Amino acid sequence: MINRLARIDLNLLISLQVLLEERNVTRAAARLFVTQPAMSKALQRLRNMFDDDLFTRTAHGLIPTPKAEQLQGPLNDVLDQMEAAIFTPDFNPADAQGLIHISVPETVAIGAIPRLLKRIHDKAPNVRLQTRNILDDHMDLLASGALDFSIFIKQEHHDDFKFFPLGINTAMCWMRAGHPLAEKEVLDRDDIISFPHVALYLPNITDRDLLRVERTFQEAGITRQTILETTQLLTALEVLTLSDSLMLGPKYLAEFRLTKGHFISRPFKISELNELRLFLCLIQHRRTFNSPLHRWIQEQLCEIFEAAASSL
Repeated sequence: MINRLARIDLNLLISLQVLLEERNVTRAAARLFVTQPAMSKALQRLRNMFDDDLFTRTAHGLIPTPKAEQLQGPLNDVLDQMEAAIFTPDFNPADAQGLIHISVPETVAIGAIPRLLKRIHDKAPNVRLQTRNILDDHMDLLASGALDFSIFIKQEHHDDFKFFPLGINTAMCWMRAGHPLAEKEVLDRDDIISFPHVALYLPNITDRDLLRVERTFQEAGITRQTILETTQLLTALEVLTLSDSLMLGPKYLAEFRLTKGHFISRPFKISELNELRLFLCLIQHRRTFNSPLHRWIQEQLCEIFEAAASSL
C-alpha cells in the first residue's frame, strides 16, 4: 500500500477536492492561488492517475463522473483528518482523549495522583490515567513511549529529557498520634535514639543514596535501631500505628488524608539531619514535548506540587 501511495502527489488530491467543490477550473485555480493553465495541467494529471475523465465540460460547468463522485466522500474525510493532525487546534481539555502513563513512587503518588485524577475528572473526563511504582528503567520507558512521565528524585541532565522541579522537601520525624514524644514540639538527639526506627526509602534509589542517609546519621553521632527497611509507605505507617517506632519521612506526608488525625510529624534540632532533603522532579521525554495533552498534564502536576508546598 505504501509503495502505491508514494506515487500520489498530495497536492493533486487537494486540487481534486477543490475542483469537486467549485466545478470550475478558473475558480478552483483562484482558490489555490495558481494560474488557470496550471490548474488544467493538474486536472490532466489527475485523469492520468485515476485513468478516468473525472469531469466532463458542460454549459453549466464541470460535471463529475461516477468515479469522481465515488472519491469525493473519502477524499474529504482523509484531508480533514490530515488537516486536524497537522494543524493542531487550540487545546481544550474537555475534548482531549488518551491514556497517560505515569511512574511515581508510592510515597509521592498517594498525595499527588488523587489530586491529578480529580482535575482530570473535572476538566478532561475522556482522559484515562495509569500509574505504577517507579521502575529501574523508567528513563528508557519514557524514551520508548511506554511511559509518559515519571516523578523521581533529581536526575542528571540529558538533552532528550525535560526535568520540571517539584520542590524540595525536608525530612520530618513521623510517629503515631499518642506517641510518648507527641507532646514535644522539637525533637533532639536523645529523642531520636530512644525509640526504634522504620527506614522508609524511595524504590530503586541507588546504594549511594542509601549510604548517604546512613552516613548522615553517623555524622550526627546517632546509631539508630532500625527494625524495618521498606519502600512501602502503607506498611511503614501500619508499623508506626502498632508501635512506638519513629520514621523519617518527607514533610509533604502531612497533606495526605491517610495521615491526618492518625500520625504527627516533628522537626528535630540536629543540623546534620536537616540536610536530608528530597529533590523531586517531573521527567518528560522530548517525544511528547509538543503534545498539548502532555503539556496540560505537566502543568497540572506542577500546580499540584506548588499548592502542596505553599500549604505546608
